[in-house]
Amino acid sequence: MECRHLLIFFGSMVWLGLFATTPAHAGADDGPISRIAILDFQDGTSGKTTPAEILSLSDLVRGVARDVLPTDRYLLMTRENIQQMLPPGRTLSDCVGDCAVETGRNPGRRLRRDRRNGGVRRSVARHLSLHETGRGSLVGSARAGAPDLLGIERDLRARAQELLLKLRALAPESGGQADDAAPQPRPSPEAWTAPGATRVVVSFASEPAGAIVEIDGQPVGETPCKRALATGVYRLGLKKVRYVAHEQSLEVRAGAAAAVSVALTPDFGWLTVESEPAGLAVTVDGEDWGSTPVTAREVGAGAHDVQVGSSNHHPAQRSVVVTRGQRETVRLSPVPRNGGLMIVAVDAKGNAAEGRVLVDGRDVGAVYEPLTVLQGRREVAVKGPAGSWKGQATIVEGQMQEMSVTLAAPATASGTVVKLVEIPAGSFMMGSPTSETGRDGDEQQHRVEITRASSCRN
Repeated sequence: MECRHLLIFFGSMVWLGLFATTPAHAGADDGPISRIAILDFQDGTSGKTTPAEILSLSDLVRGVARDVLPTDRYLLMTRENIQQMLPPGRTLSDCVGDCAVETGRNPGRRLRRDRRNGGVRRSVARHLSLHETGRGSLVGSARAGAPDLLGIERDLRARAQELLLKLRALAPESGGQADDAAPQPRPSPEAWTAPGATRVVVSFASEPAGAIVEIDGQPVGETPCKRALATGVYRLGLKKVRYVAHEQSLEVRAGAAAAVSVALTPDFGWLTVESEPAGLAVTVDGEDWGSTPVTAREVGAGAHDVQVGSSNHHPAQRSVVVTRGQRETVRLSPVPRNGGLMIVAVDAKGNAAEGRVLVDGRDVGAVYEPLTVLQGRREVAVKGPAGSWKGQATIVEGQMQEMSVTLAAPATASGTVVKLVEIPAGSFMMGSPTSETGRDGDEQQHRVEITRASSCRN
């Protein structure tokens, strides 16, 4: 007899067909092998479901078929094998319509749309049905669905297993051919097992720590932490302020170690600002950052305006783009606000004198030379063979001023010269006698004894 032809339609916004063809015989002692063809889902969502999602759902059902159907009785066909079985001129996409009729008396696509607020809610695999293609009769059906793709995958896997087990029960498990009119065997009773899914302890860690852990959009803790999750596929999210949100698919399997560790990508970078000279005021996007140098300060990713200057320097500005997790350095040399100074130096006799000019302690040139000096009130000193001079000058930007100074020789400097002498060992009377004129009350005369000579040099 001929093996039953079976057709499964998984329908809603997209559909998939699965059918068993005429058996291919194996060895002489083996029973027939039914070829199982699983057609890819076809997009019925007007583009709301991506091609990658459609292929993922199709491959999910193929994986279920490999797990449920024994390989000695069923041969899972490739996409190329299915194409070769179609009538001439047909393609796999044609099987949505009349090609399915030729394969097994098309029972209908059983497309279903959920209308809410006048629109079509994104949903797939809402209705699954198993048909016998020989008669086109319904053998079994199930409903599957969820509001998101990960939930649909979990529900679709469970519903597909149920229907494929029905398919397995329809075909004989031993050699020989099945009679289409023969009644189906009743399933053997099974021992009761505790219901519920296995839970697995999953550890979550992040660098840096302190990220919020979300499972299917619901917060469950903060890294580092551990949570017991039922086996299945989840949508995992890790969120932390000033870091890029991380999302991934998380599959929890019984008996498998489950640990997630993620290095979060900072939603900021680091900016260093330097200037010549150093010590100038820095503003970034109008915010005061102190004075240069500013090293590796955190800034948000994007473009920033950097400005460096002072009361004695014209502002210098530059825009810089800081990339997430990257370091940028800005070096600026603001234009100084300069004025001019010339020192005319003479000695004590009125003769022109040579010497070096120091402004704020720094040698800037020689006397009788036009000198460029930063504006403001400055300490000025002149040093030369004829002597030295110190004073102050107020420098004005863009103006030249001349100062006349007289160098004073060190020998003519005012003050008292103290000569130190040696004191020999011995004793003497110190203080004022009572008969001395102008004597104060605390100047009482007393004896002082020197036990060792003290020598001092000028």
